[in-house]
Amino acid sequence: MPHNGRVFSGGLVDETTYQKRGWDAVADAHAARVAARNDGERLAAQLIADIADGLRVLNTIHALSVSESVIGERARGIAAALLGNYRIEERT
Repeated sequence: MPHNGRVFSGGLVDETTYQKRGWDAVADAHAARVAARNDGERLAAQLIADIADGLRVLNTIHALSVSESVIGERARGIAAALLGNYRIEERT
């Protein structure tokens, strides 16, 4: 049986549907994933900065001599554990 469409997602669709639902849908899904990844990266960066600030406060209160690189390393580790174990959402 001849057709003018392409096979997409297991079924036959005409060229117009392919363009609307095919590449546009792929582009939209990709844009959504990129936006979510950027939001996640922004949230992670803010969480790391907040934790590092808290560690600096503790460092000052207890008069410890902890280097900035150690604070950053610990903040990244704590943030990774929190993000891995809990669903953390940004408040607006």
